[in-house]
Amino acid sequence: KQTMGPNEELQITVSSLRSLDQGPNLAEFARKNAGQGNLDPLSLLNAGTEMFRDIDHILDAFNDRPHIFNLGHGITPPTPVENVQKMIDHIATGRI
Repeated sequence: KQTMGPNEELQITVSSLRSLDQGPNLAEFARKNAGQGNLDPLSLLNAGTEMFRDIDHILDAFNDRPHIFNLGHGITPPTPVENVQKMIDHIATGRI
């Protein structure tokens, strides 16, 4: 089989991707940039209704822009695995 070279469109998207933590104004940032990151690790640690609100805020801000969802600064050691699964399920299905 023949393989294709790198997809030029993907290279452009990846080269313009900006990683960010939970600090920036998302609506303003997302109008101009593709993004990666942004959920506050403490929001994931607590995993209450605030976490789902935070996730929805991020998804809404990047609704029509390229975005890789992850945490602003990684998972803190005491975060329960169940909280991570709740986050993944909410992002994938919009349900808890």
